[in-house]
Amino acid sequence: MVLTEFHSMFPGSIRWRVTPRGVECEGSGLAPVSAAARKRAREYLTRYRALYAAASQAYGVPVELLIACSLTESDPAKPETCFREEPGFVSDAETPDRVSAGFCQLLISTAREVVRDPGIDRQWLFNPGNSLRACAAYMKRQAAKTSYDPVYTACAYNAGGLYQNDNPNNRWRLRQYPIGSSKHADRFVEFFNAALELTEQGEMQELACRRYGELLGPSPVRTADAGSGG
Repeated sequence: MVLTEFHSMFPGSIRWRVTPRGVECEGSGLAPVSAAARKRAREYLTRYRALYAAASQAYGVPVELLIACSLTESDPAKPETCFREEPGFVSDAETPDRVSAGFCQLLISTAREVVRDPGIDRQWLFNPGNSLRACAAYMKRQAAKTSYDPVYTACAYNAGGLYQNDNPNNRWRLRQYPIGSSKHADRFVEFFNAALELTEQGEMQELACRRYGELLGPSPVRTADAGSGG
């Protein structure tokens, strides 16, 4: 898969590509970013920039994907300590696969697996630096399938892998929750485009981390910028 060429995975899906400005959908252009999404992305970057950079640098995951994930997954009212208990939840110790917690809303069982620490509980994930490191570890493990494509990354993170969902209300045709909709990937793509916009403006230029642009290769030189050489 070439990120910069239009692509999709399953029949009936829209096609998209990743440009230096973000995810672009075939026929409709760059996925739009609302003023509210841009404002929230800037707020998160201001507050958590060093943590994003550290997790990106440690695992080699593009920082824009980590920013987008935290924005998509966290509760704006309490981003660091939000949690979701699924049906069948008993306790963190007994049913760690039934509760997601923290900044990036990762299942406790998944966090334990990817970080290789069986002692992880929700309090550990309530630390945003811990949550981002676990998020980055999980994205890195899935990269062989996702190639860090924003849409694939969003759905694999949310559904545990890349699976078909042929509901016509799901324009990406990739399983995500709530089942039968495209809401999760839509939110992720919007926040990804907002994050890419901000990092391209130099919002994190003083911090060492992996930038998404590294996956896309050098930007083409515009004629106006090339100069005459004389």
